[in-house]
Amino acid sequence: MDTKKLLDIAISFKSGLIAKATNGVYLDIDFRNDLDNLLTDKHIEKMLPSCIKRSRTADDFRREMQTMFDHYAERRKYINEELGPIFDYLESLLNGTDTFCTDLSRVCF
Repeated sequence: MDTKKLLDIAISFKSGLIAKATNGVYLDIDFRNDLDNLLTDKHIEKMLPSCIKRSRTADDFRREMQTMFDHYAERRKYINEELGPIFDYLESLLNGTDTFCTDLSRVCF
């Protein structure tokens, strides 16, 4: 999948996760589509926290966040910190500074 498209999906995913973790709305269909698309990249798959990967629905994710953290601020901080490396990776691909893959046309493992 195109790196710019993956970045757009990652942005949507992060916004949805934050919304869902803080009593907002993130539809299960959107959660599943965003997650499935992100998992097409092997690097992103390795960077996603297990609590996200094992969630089958947005509600599963919310319950996981509720067991891990009592406060919305803690949940937002966790999501931002855990997804940060994914954004760093995608942005490095876009601007050509990725040290593992300099040819964007090939798949890197």
